Amino acid sequence: MHKKIKAFTGAAYDWETKLIFRCKTREEAVYLQKHLNKTKGRTFLEKVLDKPQILQEILSER
Repeated sequence: MHKKIKAFTGAAYDWETKLIFRCKTREEAVYLQKHLNKTKGRTFLEKVLDKPQILQEILSER
């Protein structure tokens, strides 16, 4: 039996992990996720991949 996947991105099998950033709390992780979703820019995400310390800077500014 095939699984029915409703989300378009969930159906993709070619995802690749580019960066793992450990947060101290769930609150930090949710904050970063919301911030990244708001920016919605490929350019910004590429900058984060080049300089992961950007994520720490975002957390320290809140």
